[in-house]
Amino acid sequence: MDAFWELCSKYYGYNLEEKSIGKLMILLAITDLDEKIDKQLPKSYTEYISDKKSNCSIFINHFMNDREDSDTYKKLADKVQHVIKLEEVVSKLNEEDFIKCDTFRYFDEVTIKNIVDVLISGADEFDKYEEIINKRKSLNWYPDYKNYYDALEQAINLFRLKDNIDYIKEKSPYEMIEAYYNNGDNSYYLIDKAYRKFYVAYDKIQDKDILYELMQSIEQVYTNWYLDELSLKWSSTVDYNLKTEWNIPGVISQKAFYSNYIEPHNLSKERVFVIISDALRYECAKEFSDILNTEVKGSATVDVLQGVLPSCTKIGMASLLPNKNITLDEKNNVYVDDISSEGTLNREKILKYKNSNSLAITYKYLEYLSSNEFKKVFTGKKVIYIYHNVIDARGDNASTEREVFEACEEAFVELKQLVNNLVNRLNAVNIYITSDHGFLYRRGSIKTTEKINYKSDDKYSRRYAISDKFTKQEGTLTFSMDYILANKGEKFVTVPRGEVRFAKQGVGSNYVHGGIMPQEIVIPVIKFKGNKKSSKIEESYVEVEMSTISKKITTPRFTINFFQKNMVEDKKQPIMLKARFEDEAGNVISNEISIIADNKSHNAEERVFKERFALKSSIKYDKNSKYYLVMLEDNNEINTEYKKYEFIIDIAIQDDFEF
Repeated sequence: MDAFWELCSKYYGYNLEEKSIGKLMILLAITDLDEKIDKQLPKSYTEYISDKKSNCSIFINHFMNDREDSDTYKKLADKVQHVIKLEEVVSKLNEEDFIKCDTFRYFDEVTIKNIVDVLISGADEFDKYEEIINKRKSLNWYPDYKNYYDALEQAINLFRLKDNIDYIKEKSPYEMIEAYYNNGDNSYYLIDKAYRKFYVAYDKIQDKDILYELMQSIEQVYTNWYLDELSLKWSSTVDYNLKTEWNIPGVISQKAFYSNYIEPHNLSKERVFVIISDALRYECAKEFSDILNTEVKGSATVDVLQGVLPSCTKIGMASLLPNKNITLDEKNNVYVDDISSEGTLNREKILKYKNSNSLAITYKYLEYLSSNEFKKVFTGKKVIYIYHNVIDARGDNASTEREVFEACEEAFVELKQLVNNLVNRLNAVNIYITSDHGFLYRRGSIKTTEKINYKSDDKYSRRYAISDKFTKQEGTLTFSMDYILANKGEKFVTVPRGEVRFAKQGVGSNYVHGGIMPQEIVIPVIKFKGNKKSSKIEESYVEVEMSTISKKITTPRFTINFFQKNMVEDKKQPIMLKARFEDEAGNVISNEISIIADNKSHNAEERVFKERFALKSSIKYDKNSKYYLVMLEDNNEINTEYKKYEFIIDIAIQDDFEF
């Protein structure tokens, strides 16, 4: 033990009279804290600040980043945080003083609370909050608080959109549809996306108290500002401009999907795949398109169709098939060219009337097939419809509708795997991903005032009713179904104005579809061109290089600049790297820092990272020896060397003084 404490004194400056492992941990942690915080620490901490600062900080850095021992570090750090009463010290600091300090978890907790407080207060320095979150991403405790930070980022996105859009303008139906999906960074659909992604993160958090008030603010903005304004103005312009005809000039009808997208492939005798994911609304499809563009070999773009009304599965699915005549019987069952469109087998019959080499199949059937079995299913087939149902299956069930946003994330995973299989196993080139309808969902409870009574003997859902005669009731809009049906003048659809629901017994009214809100009727068509031979690896990740000019180190603690050469876009994905200094033998001689290169800015100056390094003070550095800054790919399994830069270390006085 005497030898151990002599080493602790020699390398880490532990000279306290009491030889205690606990106090050694306190000294190491407080010394690291003193190194990372710009302000002077309290006098009570002074005896625990070692004169071997670099070694202490490097020890803490390696301890917290070690894959086997990082959990032990966290347990010890939590004990030290309590013993030294860290919260009393932090309460006297400004956020800027500890923005890159990660010795203790308390800094993340305070950062999260501070951002929550300013967002709730209505402050709008959104770039500042995003910068703070980005700086925390490469630090030790970030994985423990990732869901909190993800929720905060989405809240920032939502509040920024509200500020930028200010108010929703009533225009023509076509112009409002354009504003929904095609208005750049201020497109309305991005509000739906931010709301959805907020709850994806929020629902994963066990202790929700810290974000509870922020969640209420999110609900207030999304429901009382966005949905209320959009529904009022959208319903008004539809009523004024379209009257009783469901036809938005300038937008292709969902009924024309096959003739517009699939028929050209028939004529050129090309094989084509259609994936229909139930309730994959536009904002989800846009995100999935971005996933395809960054993670799958090929290229994706997104078109828009005007969805059918009612925006429900049975009519939406029928409209995506080749059709001359769509009809409803007295029970409102749907027929395409006199064949029922209910079920996969019937849909295949309809497809085969247009092209005999057609196939309709479900994702569930394909999910666990081997590569050979997968290929065999599609042999000789030219038009393939694959039906996928994750979002609607979860949302349309009262017991699971709260999980609908999580279901969207699961849908992305399954759809990406499916597209990968089609490209890699079948060399698929022409793939379309679309949907039968979208959906509306909000987390807050639906009040009685947000429901209206529908007076009719007809069966009706929460968002629509189909009748044999034209009816007009207060708070509703009624349209002829002549736009899609062959039996003209026989069927009419009535929907509530805006996002209001028809009052109906039973639970489950937060997730709905069937009405005319843009979220329900803006139907995405992802056009994906597969390219198995494309070199995805060469263009997958952004490139990062060291940008500090001098390759000579003269002090034990110094800053190195790194530059992200490309912005994150399309095929350019973010990359995670680690950086550290090594000697010629590969021994680590410094702390190890993490770099998350995920900047999307066009401005090159904003893609510069400044990182602080400290060299071990226990090493005799030779200016004639070679030392290296080594950058490693951080994939949590194998740290592959990314780049390597040779340095000279020439420190005049080799002791751990303040420089």
